[in-house]
Amino acid sequence: MKNNHYDVVVIGAGMGGLTTANYCARAGYKVLLLEKEPKAGGLFGSFESGEYVFDHGARAVENSGIMFPMFKQLGIDLEFVGSPVTIGIEDQFVQIISDVELEPYIQLLTNLFPDEEANIRLICADIVKISQMTNVLYGFDNPLFLDDYSDKEYLLNELLPWTFKLLSTLRKTKKYFHPVQEHLERYTTNQSLIDMIIQHFFEDTPTQFALSYFTLYTDYNYPKGGTRQVVAAMVEKFKENGGTLLVESAVESIDLDQQVIHFQGGTVNYSYALWGGSGKYLHDLVTSTRPKLQSLITQKQIELSNKKGADSAMTVFMKVKDKGRAIAKKAGMHTFYTPIKEGLSKHPISIIKEGLSFSNNKQKVLDWVQRFYELNTFEISVPVLRDESLAPKDESGLIVSTLMDYSLVKYIQDQGWYEELKELTNKLFVDVLDRYWLHGLKDNIIERFWATPLTMEKFASTFQGSLSGWSFRNDKVPAEFLFSRVNKTMLTGYPNLFQAGQWAFAPAGLPTAALTGKLAADKIIKLLKRDKKGR
Repeated sequence: MKNNHYDVVVIGAGMGGLTTANYCARAGYKVLLLEKEPKAGGLFGSFESGEYVFDHGARAVENSGIMFPMFKQLGIDLEFVGSPVTIGIEDQFVQIISDVELEPYIQLLTNLFPDEEANIRLICADIVKISQMTNVLYGFDNPLFLDDYSDKEYLLNELLPWTFKLLSTLRKTKKYFHPVQEHLERYTTNQSLIDMIIQHFFEDTPTQFALSYFTLYTDYNYPKGGTRQVVAAMVEKFKENGGTLLVESAVESIDLDQQVIHFQGGTVNYSYALWGGSGKYLHDLVTSTRPKLQSLITQKQIELSNKKGADSAMTVFMKVKDKGRAIAKKAGMHTFYTPIKEGLSKHPISIIKEGLSFSNNKQKVLDWVQRFYELNTFEISVPVLRDESLAPKDESGLIVSTLMDYSLVKYIQDQGWYEELKELTNKLFVDVLDRYWLHGLKDNIIERFWATPLTMEKFASTFQGSLSGWSFRNDKVPAEFLFSRVNKTMLTGYPNLFQAGQWAFAPAGLPTAALTGKLAADKIIKLLKRDKKGR
């Protein structure tokens, strides 16, 4: 077993796991990275279909003062291009170029809801206020990714003032951790207006996260070659530093007493381990003969038994004949588009669901889904507009998504209606966009295929196909969600076993997954150094 001993074993090669693995290997430790799937990246990355490249998961990289400093510190050199975001509702469109100058967005909403102008201005004033707070949190290169602290001028003139601002801002943000729906109801009773502002966010998203998205919209960057280039670069750097990556190596059990991991294909000992997968699955894999740990494992399993993942998504990937890429240019690099301003609140899932049970009337359910798509907000991403090599000449690849309830799709599959849902989704995504906005799309489709919440659950082992960890619809979310407590995200309660990634900080996202990975790496490295001194 000594030959199979690693200083650090990281389970899961998503962004959190990749970050921890890279920093531990960079520090000179023997690191093994285990990944269940055939390739690293988890939800983040790209795939090829013929001559097309499509992204899955995040459609761009938000720097947030984390990603670019991390790349620099690790010695990763990637080419990025800006990825501006457009918001469209019916026939009104605005490109978000500032998070504090929102007059174009105010005019868009006012044109649609002229009687609500005063309330719209009050709401946007709150967006500006929260954006300013967000810029303090994420607009400064995080000093966690700094190797050299000897520059006194930097420490006195930049880091120290930012630290004071940060502490003050953290106190202010606490009052914005109620659901954004409740917050906007303070300003308006027009539910359609509220829907147009928030319906592309996860349900019950706290106000501070939801209304800070205007800052994130101005911070989107796209790596040339697709998001897969980030994953490839991190894997390459990890291997350069002596790390070992094993794919198709699902973990079967983690023996906390012997510090042994059994996985598909082998067994290893570890000094420290990191869990980078879904927070739901960890507690079913750990074992111990110690009564206190057995009690803790059982307690965790019970606590998580009724928890839900955050919202998932339905996605259609489209290959399109596109002379001069006219359709792609109209769609824009990254657009959130709502065909009808009525809003989803007037079409609740309760129409087909009572309590925990959905209707067994197939036509009623599929009719509900059809109207749901018409009223929903589509997220549309066009990789070829950022890198012309990602689709053939005079053709474009469109990635079109809407948020979708996992339990509904699972019920439809269990009822045997999955193929009908597939046909309906592939057809309606194209029909709705063609009818309301991207005219000509329907006649130029070459091929289309889909991914559902069940696809994401299977492909990335994310609980209930969740896009970003835990849902806020549950009491006592089993993750940290206050930025002031982000340094607690790594703790699992189990000895020598830490965690990082989408399930450690709610509602997560690529930068916070990386941040939790770095915090965990720093803790593990500190413990390894302590152990070495104690020998």
